[in-house]
Amino acid sequence: MSKICVMLMCLLSCILLCKSLRAQSDLVSLTTQQQWEALSEKGITLPDDDQFLQKLNYFSRHPLNLNKAGKEDLEELGLINEIQVNQLLTYRRMLGNLLSVYELQAVPGWDLSLIQRVLPYITLMNAATAWNKVKGRWNKGESSLLLRYSTQLEKEAGYQADTNGKRNYLGSPARLFMRYQYKSKDILQLNFLGEKDAGEQFFRGYQKKGFDFYSFYVAIGKLGIIKQLIVGDYTVSMGQGLIQWQGLSIARGPGVIALERQSSVLHPYSSPGEVQFHRGAAISLQKRAWELTGFVSFKKLSAHTEPDTGSRQESIRSLLSSGYHRTVGELRTKNNIRQLAGGGALIYTTPAVHVALQAVSYRFSEPFQKQDQPYNLFAIRGRSFLNVSASYNYTRRNLHLFGETAVDKDFHSASINGMLLSLHPRVDLAVVHRMLARDYHSINADANTQNTQPANEQGLYTGMVLRPADGWEIEVASDAYRFPWLKYRIDAPAAGKEFLVQSSYKPSKQVEVTSRFRWQSKPLSATGSDGVMSVVKAVQQTNWRLQIDLSPSKKLTLQNRCEMVWYNKKAADREEGFLIFSEIYYRPAHFPVSGNARVQYTETDGYNSRLYAFESSVRYAFSVPAFFEKSFRYYCNLRVNVSSLLHRKSGIRIDGWLRWAQSIYPEKNSLGEGNDLIPGNRKSELTLELILGP
Repeated sequence: MSKICVMLMCLLSCILLCKSLRAQSDLVSLTTQQQWEALSEKGITLPDDDQFLQKLNYFSRHPLNLNKAGKEDLEELGLINEIQVNQLLTYRRMLGNLLSVYELQAVPGWDLSLIQRVLPYITLMNAATAWNKVKGRWNKGESSLLLRYSTQLEKEAGYQADTNGKRNYLGSPARLFMRYQYKSKDILQLNFLGEKDAGEQFFRGYQKKGFDFYSFYVAIGKLGIIKQLIVGDYTVSMGQGLIQWQGLSIARGPGVIALERQSSVLHPYSSPGEVQFHRGAAISLQKRAWELTGFVSFKKLSAHTEPDTGSRQESIRSLLSSGYHRTVGELRTKNNIRQLAGGGALIYTTPAVHVALQAVSYRFSEPFQKQDQPYNLFAIRGRSFLNVSASYNYTRRNLHLFGETAVDKDFHSASINGMLLSLHPRVDLAVVHRMLARDYHSINADANTQNTQPANEQGLYTGMVLRPADGWEIEVASDAYRFPWLKYRIDAPAAGKEFLVQSSYKPSKQVEVTSRFRWQSKPLSATGSDGVMSVVKAVQQTNWRLQIDLSPSKKLTLQNRCEMVWYNKKAADREEGFLIFSEIYYRPAHFPVSGNARVQYTETDGYNSRLYAFESSVRYAFSVPAFFEKSFRYYCNLRVNVSSLLHRKSGIRIDGWLRWAQSIYPEKNSLGEGNDLIPGNRKSELTLELILGP
């Protein structure tokens, strides 16, 4: 009870403070933050992928013309679902161009919440002449250079020298990131980047060529039938992710009904993550309603390998995704596996129908062979893999259907099918059914499933958004699922379920109050003292969250959240806890300095009751860390428009960023373990960033 009292007292203080502040937030939308937090809660490690943030920044400087944008342009914005896209195009076709952004309120399905979300990235201005378009493509290209330095101030055990003067971490604690980009609208793009993680060497030892990771691409687009041609690094995303989806997935529309995956097949890759991309060449050709895409890739990967029993051949136990090459052991696994990949897609698109046939093939230099455990009986094996799928979506008025059905080389199947229905201007419904065989195998797949890898699952998801009155939005969702076969820490076929209710009240542009209740029952096998897995039991967890955002002016915003969690509260291993934070944003219109700062307190009984919270950072960076036990955390981000500060009215724009963050654990004498062990109870992080360009 004491925890609840402390949390409520802190929350009351935040609410009272809210009443005196005026602000407006232009950050990643609350819906997107919640999507990323939900992925982290499922145990999914978010890829180091900032392409979504790059895209939003580009549209903020080059707003999308709603009077000229086609279906694909609106989908590329990433903030509008299929029904909303179709309703806008229908409205424009029947009544002509929009005369004002206020007219968007007359478009069916476009409520104030959606309009405010897309407003920073759209325009209604007339398009330039054809000649100016051609000139602008070549003469008005943008160049940018990003330089980022970050480090942890407390030295971890891996940096401490032993009696022989040797350290486990061979490099410095600094993380370095450099990226140069050139973009001439849609016709030409160039990108070159280098990245060094903390603990990796730089221009010495094993890294005499500088950065541990380099990436490069040249992309050409919209030249005749060539929709896009990429040489270098790129990502491939197909269907609903059953055979191929790379990078960070962003769902479009309100949270509980934002279920459909929608993306162009090819995207140039310009993020520091070292795994989720292809390296080679790819091309998309488009002629009227038809589009043909093909790609080929050769890439080296890092993997944990072991000698195969009964042979001298190495077998892959798992692919390594951290990208760390700090120790001699990690360097031994660097690029020890070769991957050859290829595939393509044939797509037919009309305003109402989208149909695609897709295939992807992989071959590795060594075969996969998982550890001999019961839950691995149907695990991935071999060195060659092939997946073929058919995907579709169909829109008619207020009904949208979508789905994908896939098979692997052994004809094991996986299928996802969904429906989005606007029952009323104030009621939206979504239903998604999934059925994935226990022995379905895919590489680089990522779908909307409970499992990290789309396999061994059956489920039915239902979501509804209600708008009972102006300013009110209620989201309700349920998910019932079943695992037909064993999986890690689940020693028998089992089932689970989730239920969520979220209500948002926004009486004006300046105030928004959100309350969320989430209950889930997950199957889990407890480990006995002898290490044998016991019977599968249902572990229940309840979360309640209250968030208050006030933004009555353009200068200041205050965001406050408190969240409580009860884990398995009727069992002997029950845990509970809470997290509370308050964050302030300062963005003066005509002043070169802006920033934000957060103060947070967390108190839980252990790791099982951990809580997640989205954290903003320097430009093109974010994180969703887990918080548990007792800790204080604070951070501040400071942005300086150096060009304005120096009174430079022309030439290259220069922006500087500073981030300071610190976590304090009052009841601990050390943090982490092994090479990551830190003496003391504090962990401090410093990040500096400089951006030259737009």
